[in-house]
Amino acid sequence: MNVRDMCRGALWKRGIGMVLLAALSVCSAGCASGKKTAANAVQDKTTTKIILWNYYSGQQLECFNALVQEFNDTVGQEKGIRVESTSQGSLEDLEDSLWAAVDRKVGSTVVPDLFPVYPDTAKELDARGILKDMAPLLTESEKKEYVQRYMEDGDLSEKGELKIFPVAKATEVLVLNKTDWDLFAAETGADPKKLDTTEGIVSLAEEYYDWTDRKTDEPDDGSAFFGRDSLANYCMVGAAQLGEEILTRGESGRAEIHFDKKVMRKLWDNYYVPFINGYFAASGRFRNDDLKLGTILSFVGSSAGVTFASGTVTRPDNSTYPIELEILEVPKFEDGERYAVEQGAGMALTASDEAKEKAAVEFLKWFTETENNIRFSLATSYLPVKTEANNPKLLEGSDAPELVRRTLKTAMDTVNTNKMYNNSPMHNSAKLRVHLETALRDQAEIDRESIEELMKQGMRRKEAVARYDTSDNFDRWYEKTKKELEELR
Repeated sequence: MNVRDMCRGALWKRGIGMVLLAALSVCSAGCASGKKTAANAVQDKTTTKIILWNYYSGQQLECFNALVQEFNDTVGQEKGIRVESTSQGSLEDLEDSLWAAVDRKVGSTVVPDLFPVYPDTAKELDARGILKDMAPLLTESEKKEYVQRYMEDGDLSEKGELKIFPVAKATEVLVLNKTDWDLFAAETGADPKKLDTTEGIVSLAEEYYDWTDRKTDEPDDGSAFFGRDSLANYCMVGAAQLGEEILTRGESGRAEIHFDKKVMRKLWDNYYVPFINGYFAASGRFRNDDLKLGTILSFVGSSAGVTFASGTVTRPDNSTYPIELEILEVPKFEDGERYAVEQGAGMALTASDEAKEKAAVEFLKWFTETENNIRFSLATSYLPVKTEANNPKLLEGSDAPELVRRTLKTAMDTVNTNKMYNNSPMHNSAKLRVHLETALRDQAEIDRESIEELMKQGMRRKEAVARYDTSDNFDRWYEKTKKELEELR
């Protein structure tokens, strides 16, 4: 079953133990039938057109478009609504186009009716009076069907409003090249329980480096074991696990910085130190790229990114070999609280007229119905947004790829057993997040390059690393980063 068939044709039965029963074709307007069609029923109605922008690509876009078309062919025809969806490229491209439309720049188009947005951007748009509060367009019982944390994220004023409608969410997962892990574990006795903790990952990464180093002709030529896609998530969620929230929203709407030195040193020791040693790595645009090239054995990345994962590794000589991927929960700090990241943009609605606003919310409610949202999840590995839909049993019987089903199960278990972390919108929150990302990443990469240069000159790795793995180096980074965050707030 291809992605379009999965998104348009699957029939789901509600209830505990709900399973996929069969793939059905959606009847077109020209189906031969003696009965009056939905299209005929609305021929004389005025159709309300909804312009929707998205940033999906690949099979995510294919599935989303298929579901939009299904809505148009069914409920849309019945109620006189037509959704026209257009991909704007990346999220960054979409936001650029959106702000151009809002500012009415030359060559820009009109502001769309529906568009994906994160809370920080939504806060800025809301301050300009652009966003519609969707809360009055849902009943109280409808609101209670959604994961409440997701609904709270859309309440920018904390007064019970809904400026961001949840449509699909994601968390992070640990992706492991199980094929090569099994070889490593068989020879070394590496403990798989260490995959559960941040400290355990660091220990395994050192073991793996030493193991691979022994297999080379050159000293200090081991391979990295692990990588992370988002260091901002690592810093903020890791700090929360350790009892500290780095960014909180003050009464003025500005960020309050809580840059506890002990907490930051723990984060430093479990990323910067293994990175400069060569135990961790980051070379491609995403860590999935590194996994494909065999330069790492595991990584933490978005659960929604697993659809881009590859079941093969390409060696430097361009030969390939198949691998089995295992999906696990993200490791947490030992004795830390169970926090996991929540991410994923929701849909914002432009304030316009009553007919458009009601029509747009009608589509959002249809898209997030359990059976429709699950179909989108199974094709894209995004998480559904209703409480009843976050049930691994609902994945049983699906024709979706095994990897996607295992990813969704792990992600659902994460949502159901952890406190989900997503910092509140605040002044310059996006810039603060980016700075957290780059401050740790850039320092680790710059110092690793310096260490590699020293090694080329004949210095042994441990001696070169010792020049940078010092309290003074950490203190300089800590004070500099803290000052920069305070200036950005």
